[in-house]
Amino acid sequence: MFYREEIEMRISLMVLLLTLGFSPHGAAQLSFSDSSRMRDPAFVKDRIHEISDIELWTSLDLDHPDLKDVRSLVQMRQFKDAAAAWGNYWTGKKQPTYVTRTDHLLLDTDLLMGVEAFRSDVEQSTDERDTILARAAMILQNTIRVWGDSVYRFGDRVDFNREMGQSGKYGFHYWWWARPLIMAAILKGDQVYTAKFDQLFNSWYEQRNSITRGFPELDVVYYELGLGTRNRLFIENYAISTECRNGAQAASLHGL
Repeated sequence: MFYREEIEMRISLMVLLLTLGFSPHGAAQLSFSDSSRMRDPAFVKDRIHEISDIELWTSLDLDHPDLKDVRSLVQMRQFKDAAAAWGNYWTGKKQPTYVTRTDHLLLDTDLLMGVEAFRSDVEQSTDERDTILARAAMILQNTIRVWGDSVYRFGDRVDFNREMGQSGKYGFHYWWWARPLIMAAILKGDQVYTAKFDQLFNSWYEQRNSITRGFPELDVVYYELGLGTRNRLFIENYAISTECRNGAQAASLHGL
């Protein structure tokens, strides 16, 4: 199991994939030029699918004076402590936090707004608030509306490789279904929702390289549409207002 700081760094890792040598168009390409490093299986494995801690940290620019503690800890290979120091650096920065507002969780109704505005807006719509909290309660029990109207009961552990139709698995890996957890955390200020999101992320990350694909040319996890949709949710959970967390969670919260 990962520590909170490690989970957050791995979220950073997934968000940064597009800038660490992986072209989003590469997911759908059937062939690469002779000079492309994407032709090298070792490069794909070590720099995209299974980036090590040292590869991740050395890919970041840590020369800023305020990052000297992070830089020192990385040099000593103390990655857990480096992640905590990285978190402290970002926690100390004043920055806006936004969340996606939707109309009754319907697709294509996204509106980005501040956390307080979101809370105030939803509290004025009792039926929408109830829908969000009910859906979040289902996810806490690993009962997930994976895509469209399809609801799956996963039991003790969510199987991210579960077959749910050729296109359904891709939709599942967009993670749109997890949005009620972020919304409920804001509405109720209860860390149980962010903790569940972290647990699901942890499980997904551990399973990510064993996911089978429905379309040979489209990787379920590294497919560009999935990256773009999923990372938005990761960022929102990652940067959610500190008032939704307490204790060690608030101390370790940091932004991108």
